[in-house]
This record gives sequence, C-alpha cells and structure tokens, in this order.
Amino acid sequence: MDDLIFNEYTEEDEKKFNEGQVRLLFFDTNINDDWVDLHDAVGNFGKIGFYPNKVEFNIWPIGSTIMITEYTSINIGSEREPNDPHFLLNNLLLKVKFQNSETGQWWEIKFEARPDKAKEIYNNLETIINSQSKACFVATTVYGDINCDQVEKLRKWRDTYLKKNSIGRSFIKFYYKNGENWARLISPHPFLKRTIKTGLDIFTKFLK
Repeated sequence: MDDLIFNEYTEEDEKKFNEGQVRLLFFDTNINDDWVDLHDAVGNFGKIGFYPNKVEFNIWPIGSTIMITEYTSINIGSEREPNDPHFLLNNLLLKVKFQNSETGQWWEIKFEARPDKAKEIYNNLETIINSQSKACFVATTVYGDINCDQVEKLRKWRDTYLKKNSIGRSFIKFYYKNGENWARLISPHPFLKRTIKTGLDIFTKFLK
C-alpha cells in the first residue's frame, strides 16, 4: 500500500510523541481481508508492543494482539526529505518486517517515534531476533543458512515441543549456554560439519 500524506504536526502531536507513543505511517502485507482494519490506523498515534510471538497494537481504532512467528528484519533511521513537514524533526523511522514461515504470509510496518523510544523498540526487537536465531547455532554453521528448511524445522521443534516440557526447557538453556562455542569449534572443520549435517538431515526428516 502507498504511504499516506499527513497534515503537519501540532503541539498535541508532539505531546503524544513525548509520552512515548508512536505514529503508524505505513503497512504492507500479502494477507488480505483480515488486515483492512489496520489500514484504518495508518496516520494515528498509539503504542505498539513487540514480543517473541506476537505484536500488540493499541492505535486507534485498533486494539488487538496479532500472532506472528518471526521477525525477519528491522531497520531504524530517518529517510525523510530535510524539508518534509510530515515527519517531525529529530524523530526516527522504524521499519519492521514479519513472516509466518508456515503459511508464507508476511507483513511490514513503518512508524515514527522519538529517538529514545525508537532505540528502545529497536533494542528490544534486536534481542528477540537474536534469541530466535539462538535455536540453531550449530545447524546454522553446518547449513550456512539460518532460513533453510532444516533450520526452520529445528526452530519449530524447539518452539512447539521442547519449550513445553521441563526437560526440553533445560536442554534449551544448556544449548543456549554452549551452542555458540560448539559452532565456533565446528566451523573450521569441513569433515565434522558434513558428519553433523548428515545426522541433522536424517533427524529433521522425522520432524513435521
């Protein structure tokens, strides 16, 4: 969808920014009917909360929780023209993309915020993205692609099975603590990588 043209900001708008609110500027998606309401919120102020598996919108007229599977990218910066009256001076632009790896559905939003709020959101999302990728330190090293089918299956196995029982959660904690070091040790040894890859190929064939 095209970016909308907004009116110049008022003192009330600045007050909302200073209260930690954001202004939704744009969204695009390959999902149809269910997202019409979100378009009604473009140009309005409110708050957006980002969590590992959901996004909470409180931007008029939207007040809802949207489930997501992963954040695929995040970008922070200012892309406005220097004399653009529709983007408040010193504000930052955030762009966040999401993807449902099971259905192929994706969506993207852009919003404007004060620098401190923008950086807070960015840091939070960066932490979430890093924690998502932790699922497969070794697998990513072996396959060389964090988004390949085998890594996706392992990530899904972690979220749908391991996280739901105490033994699985203990394994995840142990793996997060040691996985990065294991990946570093494996990386310079092609034979070891091929051996582990063969094992993971067989294991992931049994994962739905």
